Amino acid sequence: MRNHVDDHGIAGDRIQSLLEVPKDDCVVVIARGSAEAQGEPFAVISGSPFNVPASQSTNVIVRFAPATAGAFTTNVIFTTNGGSSTNAVTGTVHVLLAGLTML
Repeated sequence: MRNHVDDHGIAGDRIQSLLEVPKDDCVVVIARGSAEAQGEPFAVISGSPFNVPASQSTNVIVRFAPATAGAFTTNVIFTTNGGSSTNAVTGTVHVLLAGLTML
């Protein structure tokens, strides 16, 4: 699962990252669950709650939208009828100076 977002844009930009929820056939026939980001500036915006049939996967979209420059870390918690998983996500924003031309 991809768990790092690195934005080299301007603070205030929105970056969306796709997290794949794989299905382990040995656990349950259909995984039912949800995902939740534990803190700003991360938010689950699509794909939760979810139902994942055997041998399939689904996608959960997490938005990273910081208002200021800096490094940010939180967890995305996946809770299903087959158990739960805590996944760290990180994001970094570097402010670019307006009007600066790189040669």
